[in-house]
Amino acid sequence: MPELHSPLKDRERKHDLAIAYKNKEFKPLHVIEDNYNYAIFSEGTITQGVVYLINKSSNRIEYEMHYVTDYMLGLRGVMQYSVWRDPHGEFTKDVVKRVIFEYLLKHYKVVFSDRYQTKSGIELWYKLIPEAIRRGHKVGFINLYNETDDWYVSGPILPWIEKHDAWSNRGSRADQKVFAIAL
Repeated sequence: MPELHSPLKDRERKHDLAIAYKNKEFKPLHVIEDNYNYAIFSEGTITQGVVYLINKSSNRIEYEMHYVTDYMLGLRGVMQYSVWRDPHGEFTKDVVKRVIFEYLLKHYKVVFSDRYQTKSGIELWYKLIPEAIRRGHKVGFINLYNETDDWYVSGPILPWIEKHDAWSNRGSRADQKVFAIAL
């Protein structure tokens, strides 16, 4: 996995990136959304990169998510990691859902959870899984250590999530367990 980058590092470069995008001096890999107030775009390559949301009036980055392509149990997809969102950002409401469902799944077909989740990351995935099912996506649990997977079929979703809580046991190879959302 590439080196994790703190969203607070390279503040000057990010400010310059926001201004360059706004002034059309920078061509991103993909433009996800762009309007008068903000833009969501990706920078990098098809195998790894960063998605940003910039506030055009303040020239500030309000959201940043790193991703890398990955291959797990025969599934080729993308793993999101090192997600940061400005809690006071004007345009960050539901940005994670928009990036995962309207960008990553359209380009990669499978999105894997990070193997190392913070408390807010776990809460996010607990919200994303039911949303994925509501949108008609497949949701699965992958245990890389045992090389097994279990895809949700039907019934109450919360007991299924809790049964497979990938991050409840931080020891015991918890870093080998992930959730997946697929088309």
